[in-house]
Amino acid sequence: MLRAGLSATLVFMFAGLVYAADTTDSLTGLPFPDAATGIKLYEPMKLDPVQVCKSTQTTNFYTVDGAKTSAAIAWYGAHLKGFRHLHGYAAGRTQDEFVNADGTLLVGITGIPAADGVDTEVYAIVYATLKPGASQQVLKGLLSQSLSC
Repeated sequence: MLRAGLSATLVFMFAGLVYAADTTDSLTGLPFPDAATGIKLYEPMKLDPVQVCKSTQTTNFYTVDGAKTSAAIAWYGAHLKGFRHLHGYAAGRTQDEFVNADGTLLVGITGIPAADGVDTEVYAIVYATLKPGASQQVLKGLLSQSLSC
């Protein structure tokens, strides 16, 4: 009886761990929107680290299904406490990012092609780390695709 109870407890503990892993990004530990939001992120494409000025950026790239940029911006704005929101426009797409205070964690939201200010569908969401953290100037350069180190 004790063995069965212990087995059941372990199963529930591991199930909780699996569920928790599915609610956050594996690279950053930042949360994912839940199913009720309508923002569905597909399996990430892990991008090779790249040099961004003096920082190394490591990124998980997620394609997204059926979400509006306004909904994604609202959700991340409400769930990433202490992160600042930056907006830009480049390559015919809106570019929004949420960055923590020291510039080491970033969530970027890219819309499908449209004029700036149009509430389009989300094309992709990236979760990234920057080590060391990036300056405000570099972060704005990422949004405009015009880096100035």
